[in-house]
Amino acid sequence: MLIGSLLLLAVAVSGYMIWAGSTSPDDPGTDAARANTTGSTTGSSNGNPTNRIAPENPAYPAPGAQPSANETPKR
Repeated sequence: MLIGSLLLLAVAVSGYMIWAGSTSPDDPGTDAARANTTGSTTGSSNGNPTNRIAPENPAYPAPGAQPSANETPKR
């Protein structure tokens, strides 16, 4: 029983290692979406920069903005 469970674990871990190391083929639709979002088909770590977000957008508050619900107490 123990040997069977260890063998099953080894098969599962090796399968995951093969799956995690594999690469998928490039898709033109993916490149088009990436170019539309980041401006480059190679991608970017700056996919959602704050300099392109309107300040009035409540979903993306300006960096360093203080939420109105958590104002510091005034004495």
